[in-house]
Amino acid sequence: MGCRISIKQKTGIDVDTTRKEILKNKEMLLNVDKAKWKEKSYKNYFKTILLFITNRCNLNCAHCFDRANVHGLEEMSFEYIKTIIDSNPQVKKYDVMGGEPLLHGELDKILKYLSKKNKKIGLYTNGLLLDNFKDDYKNLRLNMAFHIIKSENKSLKPIADMRELIKKFQYIYPLKIVFLMTEENKYTLPDFAEYVEHNFKNISKLTIGLVRNEEDYYSDEYEGIVSLEEYAKIIQKFMDTYEGGFDVDIFAEGLLYTKNLPRSSKNQINRFKCVFVNNKYTCCLYDIGPDKKMLFDPQKPIAYFDYGLCPRTGKDRCLTDKIKLQKKINKS
Repeated sequence: MGCRISIKQKTGIDVDTTRKEILKNKEMLLNVDKAKWKEKSYKNYFKTILLFITNRCNLNCAHCFDRANVHGLEEMSFEYIKTIIDSNPQVKKYDVMGGEPLLHGELDKILKYLSKKNKKIGLYTNGLLLDNFKDDYKNLRLNMAFHIIKSENKSLKPIADMRELIKKFQYIYPLKIVFLMTEENKYTLPDFAEYVEHNFKNISKLTIGLVRNEEDYYSDEYEGIVSLEEYAKIIQKFMDTYEGGFDVDIFAEGLLYTKNLPRSSKNQINRFKCVFVNNKYTCCLYDIGPDKKMLFDPQKPIAYFDYGLCPRTGKDRCLTDKIKLQKKINKS
């Protein structure tokens, strides 16, 4: 602490602030072995609304990105959600979030209405309540994130607990499995990839992301968080050594890039708008802190702008962008 103060006194620069600015401006190239991988391009970016339909949750995850809001009892009503959908005909995709959305008593009505309106639906769930989930929703994809293969701690979302349900639903809906990297699990990525590949025959892709504190994104000074630079090194090693057959999507996290990473495409930047309970709204997925939320009029369309640069970082791509790599099959 004394060193930081003395530097600030001499230079007028706060070292902590400087570190964040360095991370914000830094980029690290992911070297893609063209003999093993083909980089895929995004065909379309969709204007998307994230509906945080309930604050209720059946887990208490230390790394929940919306931990400031979960475990309340507040929920959106179906009529409120219907108003938002009807007011935003320009929006093609809705991500249904929580808390745990499967706890919402009107989830069936919400999903049926989205299907009726021909919207693309991403349902983000921990999966523990999927036993009685219906199999007839149109344009729906299940998204499930995990930290570990096996654990008694359910808040780590051990994928082994979900094995039978995933085996069932992999044949019903497109199912995205995400490995969320933390300080505790950062060396287990190869084992996790092998487990998914060997257990779920209808899943052909793994998505890899990094736990960050969205309220203070460019700080590495939080317990259990892997630094952005170490994340880049772990990803590079994994891509160099992985011998399985999965395609891999990698969250670039505002740091990683490739020579072909799409930039400044239509709807690419700032495409995610968030609506929370109590009629609160934010215009970016990375501004979800309670102090960033604003009241808004659900009867008016949400404004989208075709930005060339991210208003948050000044970069020509979005923090939510993924590097999409397709594994080349060795036919020898």
